[in-house]
Amino acid sequence: MEADLSLGSYGRARLDVSAGKALGDGWHAYMAGTGWREDGWRDRSDSDLGNLFFKLGRSTSGTQWNVSLLGSDGRLSGNGLTPDSFYAADRRAIYTAPDETRSRSLQVALNGAHQFNAQDQLQLTLYLRQTRTRANSGDISDAYRDTLLGCQGQPASEGCEADDAPANAVLNSATVRETSYGASLQWSHDGDTHRFAFGAALDMNRSHYTQTTQQAGFDSARNAVPEPGAPVVTQAALDGRDSTVGLFATDTMRLLEGTFLTLAARWNQGRRRTLLNVPTQSDERFTYSRLNPSVGLTHRLLDRLVVFGSASQGTRMPTAIELGCADPANACQLPTGLQADPFLRQVVTRTLEFGGRWQPADATEVTLALYRSDNRDDIVFQRSPVSPLGYFSNFPRRATRAWSWACASAWAA
Repeated sequence: MEADLSLGSYGRARLDVSAGKALGDGWHAYMAGTGWREDGWRDRSDSDLGNLFFKLGRSTSGTQWNVSLLGSDGRLSGNGLTPDSFYAADRRAIYTAPDETRSRSLQVALNGAHQFNAQDQLQLTLYLRQTRTRANSGDISDAYRDTLLGCQGQPASEGCEADDAPANAVLNSATVRETSYGASLQWSHDGDTHRFAFGAALDMNRSHYTQTTQQAGFDSARNAVPEPGAPVVTQAALDGRDSTVGLFATDTMRLLEGTFLTLAARWNQGRRRTLLNVPTQSDERFTYSRLNPSVGLTHRLLDRLVVFGSASQGTRMPTAIELGCADPANACQLPTGLQADPFLRQVVTRTLEFGGRWQPADATEVTLALYRSDNRDDIVFQRSPVSPLGYFSNFPRRATRAWSWACASAWAA
């Protein structure tokens, strides 16, 4: 059993607890949880989150399995920009409120493995995950701002009287509900010269996105309060469904004493269907497929020094939200509206990495790695040239360079 408590400024507190136990006859259980909260350094910026993990399983001479449960609940406040006049008077001041996101998730997973002999093993994974996120944001009404700009410098007249002004605030809400489930199966063989594995994976996902708005008014603390009887108007509603099938294989070969070559590949085919219900009606279906290879080489230069290098490629499909706002001629204001869903190419990332691992002592290991990643057809949100709105589009190429190091120690009982 282990527990860790930390306290900090602005009301920050975090508690981590974990406990594990061997129950006998191969049974075992493990539990871990985290609770965190803080007041925030700005007004009305308090946030909190928590998660709980539990696993129960059994291990015998040839078979291992476990069932795990992971749940989380978070409430995060992220207030937006503040005008200079407010900031100069009080750095903690915010402009409008609320600006809060509440997220909940639950995941159940089953993992199993069977060892046929000293070299061959079969592994199975099943999972189900549900998430729900709701964001509330109090903002200045566009109609109210347009009225102020139109009446600026004008004498009081019809439409510019104080009583004629529309509601000065709106309460925007966005809700995302998502259900994912899938399975993977892998067979591996650990031989003297080759260590290889191959398998298949299936992932299914269904998501629903809704954006609503409601007329409101600001109170003395600039908190948006819905007007009594004001209707809740749906501005965007989208259903997304996608499925991905993957086939993968990898082989690590011993070329020389201390030299190993790893070859791997994964083929993915994904199908995505986007049903846009509001503000327009559309039903779009896209299919994506790609073969992603990778190659790696390790060589032991000295008794305690190993160098390595690798080249790999990965991809991801556009999300339903990105496809729902991808037409420059019909730009949208996320997350308040979706318009059209033309085709977007999937993102392709190619990575090169080189480094080494040095073990100066039995209980110490130092790793140094340098890598470069090139994103092709990355998906970015950019401003429309004909309006203050925006849309998602593919960006031809972006590169990321970095270096990292790590030092790890271990002790043997």
